Amino acid sequence: MVQADGDPAQVVGGHRGVLRPHRRHPHPHRHHQQTHPLDRVSTVKTTYDDYGITEAVEDQGGDAVDGDEKCTRTWYARNDDKGINSLASHTRTVAATCATADSTLDLPADSTRPGDVISDTATVYDDATATTWSASRKPG
Repeated sequence: MVQADGDPAQVVGGHRGVLRPHRRHPHPHRHHQQTHPLDRVSTVKTTYDDYGITEAVEDQGGDAVDGDEKCTRTWYARNDDKGINSLASHTRTVAATCATADSTLDLPADSTRPGDVISDTATVYDDATATTWSASRKPG
């Protein structure tokens, strides 16, 4: 493909650009070491319950960085007698590893600081009067 001015065109990442001859850097002895964004290595661990459904996802963040971990746990409303076993009833994401006990999470009493909880969502099925979540609640 050739541009109207005779330069060859190149399509990169969905954008068309013009290939230009290589230009010399004005300071050939200055070198800048730049880390490529793909050099960051992170690990994500997923655990499954007896039904084969995701129970916890631990994003360990950057493997070379401490303190950027987060854990998302999901609880399910289950009623085996009716074949209901994959309705998510509670999902909580915290800024900690999945090994961190709920009792040690930083849960501030007001909104002046964030604490460890990033998000916390509860859903109750079949009980319009429910105002709290319980792991033992069964959908009908």
